Amino acid sequence: MSINALSLHPGFYWSGPAKRFLRAALATVALLASAIPLHTQAQSSGCEGVVCGLHVFYRANDNSIRYIYKDPATGGLRHENWTSFTGAPPAASDVATMVTPYEKHVFYRANDNSIRHIYKTISNGALNHDNWTEKAEAPPAIGNVTAMVTPNRQHIFYRAADNSIQHIYFDSTAGRLYHDSWAGEASAASDIGTLVTPDNRQQHIFYRAEDRTIRHIYLDVLTNQRFHENWTALTKTELADGNITTMVASNYYHIFYRASDKSIKHIYQNASTKELAHDNWTQRTSAPLAAGDPTAMVTRDEQHIFYRDISDHIQHIWWFNGLYRDDWTARTGEEPALSDAATLFAPNQAQQHIFYRASDSSIRHIYWDSSISQMSNENWTSLTGAAPAAGMPAALLAP
Repeated sequence: MSINALSLHPGFYWSGPAKRFLRAALATVALLASAIPLHTQAQSSGCEGVVCGLHVFYRANDNSIRYIYKDPATGGLRHENWTSFTGAPPAASDVATMVTPYEKHVFYRANDNSIRHIYKTISNGALNHDNWTEKAEAPPAIGNVTAMVTPNRQHIFYRAADNSIQHIYFDSTAGRLYHDSWAGEASAASDIGTLVTPDNRQQHIFYRAEDRTIRHIYLDVLTNQRFHENWTALTKTELADGNITTMVASNYYHIFYRASDKSIKHIYQNASTKELAHDNWTQRTSAPLAAGDPTAMVTRDEQHIFYRDISDHIQHIWWFNGLYRDDWTARTGEEPALSDAATLFAPNQAQQHIFYRASDSSIRHIYWDSSISQMSNENWTSLTGAAPAAGMPAALLAP
């Protein structure tokens, strides 16, 4: 059933005979959600049981890597220029982030097409940088880099000039970098979506191939075997035009992408049976067509996506025993978007956050606080005096 008139957030009309029941039920869920520990795929190492800060990274208009941080104790914002502090080269791509128990990490493609790594030690604030393609003897990159964390290992994936999928990882036990190529049945034409299973047994990547199909490669860690599939062919869904975003929720692996008809397509796999299914989230909710790529967020009982529509608004569709939608740009009166949205869920504050580059090249922040049923918005570059953005921001939650 297509449901687009109902929302967990206030400010929407209600229709149908279930009006009073649904309003009461959703209000009860909202109250319970603020008291129940929430879980998410968001980068949040070291935040269990404590309030962590919001961290945002982006490529500025001078191609430096900028960092803005919000202190959870004071609510104050500060910013730094990580390429200037470390002497790292200018960026030619957007930023990928990860957080480990002791460090915050960013990766990017530099102007020489190498993959650069800048990291900050959480305990003392020391900044360092290195060149992962050089140290791993890996080929130069095109496109953006994506990151993945598994126990004792930090992984990145990127597309090389020959459209192959390259993988570099740091093994903290061995204290060194390794490199391999994840060859599939088809060359890549997009950036890479990554996914790790909750038991850490499997590492998955998804990408759009040159024939615009969605390809899936995964490594079974116990057997050290890689497998590949064509999810477009297996589900007979529309061809893709954009990059893929991923999530793990309720024993299912989910991917979302912008299709050739500008709709947002959803393919999901039962982790136990390997059965695939698909649906069209923009069609089911009568949501506007997409101009950008979707990004995903998981809360305890909800699956969320955000995307830039053809009017440059940030649209939000989520699943909670049915599909719902709203327009976060319209609800806050924020500036139109020039980039896709970075997502972040802060479970201890029961807050959903997005960050994006606006039409004036500022970094805009919109968030929903379910504990007080309130949506708020801020201009982080204006508040900090940080440089205008040239790329899509990346966010993480960390001490």
